[in-house]
Amino acid sequence: MNRILEFFTTALLVIPTQAATIPFTIEEQAPVTSELFLGHGRILIEASYDNVNLKCLLDTGARQSIINQRFLPHHSIAGTVEGGGIIGISVIYDLVNIAKVAINDFVAVNKVVRLSKSLQDDCIAGNELFYNESMHFDFTTMELRTDILPTASTENLKTYNDTWYGFPVKIEKQIFDSFWDTGAGLTLLDPKIIEAHPENFLKISDTVINDPTGTSVPAAIYRMKSLRLGNMEVKNATVIAYSTEVLRRTVADLYMVLGYNIIRQYNWHMDVKNKKWQVINRPN
Repeated sequence: MNRILEFFTTALLVIPTQAATIPFTIEEQAPVTSELFLGHGRILIEASYDNVNLKCLLDTGARQSIINQRFLPHHSIAGTVEGGGIIGISVIYDLVNIAKVAINDFVAVNKVVRLSKSLQDDCIAGNELFYNESMHFDFTTMELRTDILPTASTENLKTYNDTWYGFPVKIEKQIFDSFWDTGAGLTLLDPKIIEAHPENFLKISDTVINDPTGTSVPAAIYRMKSLRLGNMEVKNATVIAYSTEVLRRTVADLYMVLGYNIIRQYNWHMDVKNKKWQVINRPN
């Protein structure tokens, strides 16, 4: 444990960036039927880890980048760390030092990443890259820009465990915390919220969900009639009903993981540096 503590208390340097621009692409799942479109998808970026070019899932829910170990065969193992997902099953990851991460004109140095034997993608670009940045996600131009501050009214952004971030959301009169997670293909909601507001939800089907450990568990898909995000009302969004109990061990009132299918509908200022956020309607 002392070895890991030493690893993570080492000062990390991020080269200052002046409005760096990171292009991204999206992959979306085809509609299940002509009547049913879940909106499931993900955000992908091109990144270089120590000059190894990778296509990465951009995941604000991952506290560290995770790389398929076959791409870094010559990096020395510097330690291990325990990690897991919302299902609560933990795995042990090997850790390696990365001297330089380059994503278009965004550069970070001296990062620690996790290695995975079973990762299906090249890599997952995690929160450690952008946690101290002011980010603007533009789904019209398909760009993430850093150090661009909001120009209109903002709301307070909550940070959880110095790793994740989110904000309160509202269903009818109930307000609870959400976690803003670009790595979640669909929004996840604790069944307790659905049980408290049955008139706001319509069950569509049963399903299974997978966490980063590769574990699958049963869940259910619902259509959510209304959700308030700041000054926006999201209507008829798909949610996965699954317990957030594991997350609530850290954040007591966290009942929603706000995923790609809702994030994709808007543009966002996520100013983690100054703990502010703003959701913006996309131009028609």
